[in-house]
Amino acid sequence: MKDRTIRLLAVIFVILSVLVLGCSSDVEIVYNFDAFEMVESALAYKGGSLIAKAERVGMRPVEPTIMDIEVVETYFHPESGEIIYKGKMLFRCRTNIEMGERVKVTPIFGKKPMDLFRKWPYAVSGF
Repeated sequence: MKDRTIRLLAVIFVILSVLVLGCSSDVEIVYNFDAFEMVESALAYKGGSLIAKAERVGMRPVEPTIMDIEVVETYFHPESGEIIYKGKMLFRCRTNIEMGERVKVTPIFGKKPMDLFRKWPYAVSGF
């Protein structure tokens, strides 16, 4: 039952990404969860090719109900797979809201071809 719930949440997050985040309907975002049922990474596919990924690299509590999550995003050339953009993002997540708001973007190199990761799903587990 727990695995089924996690899969259902992943599907809901994909639908939210398409509807809320403004992703093109031909981009599929798949979320991966850690052992605590929190989103660890997101992979974006277009036409079967990996075009972007975002990986959680840090978390820190700001207040009892607020968590900052640091994410590194990488965009790939759809044909060659070459990295064309890399940057860091900071999301502010609240325990009573499912999607964290992006509060900071720091490009490392390249030009971002699209903006797929505007929000970060947040699972409330034990806060």
